[in-house]
Amino acid sequence: MTSNLSPPTRVSVGDAARAGTLAWALSGLPSTLWSLARGENPLAAVRAAGTLVLSPTVSPSSLVVAGAGAHTVVSFGWST
Repeated sequence: MTSNLSPPTRVSVGDAARAGTLAWALSGLPSTLWSLARGENPLAAVRAAGTLVLSPTVSPSSLVVAGAGAHTVVSFGWST
């Protein structure tokens, strides 16, 4: 029995970095635009992502930093 699966494709570090950068820059755009269109705070989604890393009781600015970090890790993780 033969397999129809192709061998894994190797991706260069540069290609992965470019893909991660594009994912990082563009993946937050839909939720930001939706928040602005609804007249809501566009940082609410970033703060929500921050609660994946920190307790929701910490300061909003800490949640924004943690959310941005989580977004970065996920974006670059998907690109590799």
